[in-house]
Amino acid sequence: MLESQAQHFDASRKLYSHALRLNPKLAAAYYNLGNDLLKQKQYRKAIREYDKVLKLYPTDPWALQNRELAGKSANGKDEEAPSTSKGDRSVARGQGARIVLIR
Repeated sequence: MLESQAQHFDASRKLYSHALRLNPKLAAAYYNLGNDLLKQKQYRKAIREYDKVLKLYPTDPWALQNRELAGKSANGKDEEAPSTSKGDRSVARGQGARIVLIR
């Protein structure tokens, strides 16, 4: 990973963590943390972040899809990853920032 990418991920992780301290129900922050971890091939950590989104929004299509992708990627690396009972979703979406409105 390039140093500038590592700096980007570190900066974004700090911002998302700060946002979650202010609002622990901010699903977009968990989702974007999961995306950053997925891009860094930290699949098990990404799965944990997507699980936090799914705890708040059990049918979120992007979190379901990216969690499935992270699980498949982790399994491909001989890592044990929890599986979901949701269908096959093997393509990641939502590569950029995502806004989720909390009511």
